[in-house]
Amino acid sequence: MQLLEENEKQKESLLVERAELLNQIDEMKEKAKQLETEKAIEITQRERSASVAEVTEIREAYQKVVMDKEIIANENYHLKEELKRLTRQFGGGELTSLTHKRTVSNSSTHLEDDVGYGSKNTLEHNKPNHSLNIFDNSRTSPESFRSLEVTSTPRSDNTVIVIKLRNLLEEATKQNRTLRTRLDKAISRHRLTEDSLRV
Repeated sequence: MQLLEENEKQKESLLVERAELLNQIDEMKEKAKQLETEKAIEITQRERSASVAEVTEIREAYQKVVMDKEIIANENYHLKEELKRLTRQFGGGELTSLTHKRTVSNSSTHLEDDVGYGSKNTLEHNKPNHSLNIFDNSRTSPESFRSLEVTSTPRSDNTVIVIKLRNLLEEATKQNRTLRTRLDKAISRHRLTEDSLRV
């Protein structure tokens, strides 16, 4: 009789321990799920923050490229206008009047064969013929860049736009250097001609 009672007590004790273990297992599973959820939320937030930072970086790069392109476009436009002005001045107008002011003593006796340094024929021969048509105005004038429409596009498209704008910026920068070189040459020729006419 006593042995049966002890067995019953052991069974009850084992059942209690089993129930406690099951409760602990359930609690551990719940905690694991909670940790997984928190980790997933953290990863999602981190990815979202990275995406926002990337979009912000792309937007800032896009705006900077557009601003730089606008600045270079304006500078190219003014350089082209200055080059046109010097070309017109170099090809006639002032230089013609200066040529007519030469006295008989320093003029050639045969005006028809006037081909000396600083002469009208030499100037006409050296006058740049293509300076006004080298660049397309629609590509370098400020109005063409202001007409660029910016629309909301996916992130990958924004990256492509930034790359294209950077390529256009490099092209505009090359045009800027070319215009500066041509302008410097035109100014140099203009000064040399004026100096020769003063002699």
